[in-house]
Amino acid sequence: AKASLGPVTANLFAPQPAEGGLAEVQLSQPARQQASSAEVRQFAERMLEDHTKANAELQAIAKQKGMTLPKTLNEEHVSTMKTLQTKTGAEFDAAYMAAMKKDHVKTIALFQAANGPSFDDAALKAFASKTLPVLQEHHKRVMQIEEKMGGSAAAR
Repeated sequence: AKASLGPVTANLFAPQPAEGGLAEVQLSQPARQQASSAEVRQFAERMLEDHTKANAELQAIAKQKGMTLPKTLNEEHVSTMKTLQTKTGAEFDAAYMAAMKKDHVKTIALFQAANGPSFDDAALKAFASKTLPVLQEHHKRVMQIEEKMGGSAAAR
């Protein structure tokens, strides 16, 4: 997996965090109730809060630009959602955290690209640079929680 995505355009950038943000919110709703670990529940709560806020900001920028953003989950996130629905307890926690890890690694790379010199959309660049530290904080938290969970869950 290559971390750098090369030049990203506004039309290429915006739909991805829109769909990703939607997924974080939808995947975190059951996690807030079902996670067996209090830490995972708190994390899900934080995801709901931060991504709902970021999603609204992104929607507002897109609206000004006349861009249409995805309003439904992509196939990958739909299948993650289905997988989560089959799990309970520690297995649910592990699957949810693994999904969050994967998504944040991808999203951080995307947001770093949007912070790059070749990205020329001022509004989206401002959104990206404001949101990037939040995403990095999420990712750090994911790693801490996974480590506490014993790391073995990640291999499954």
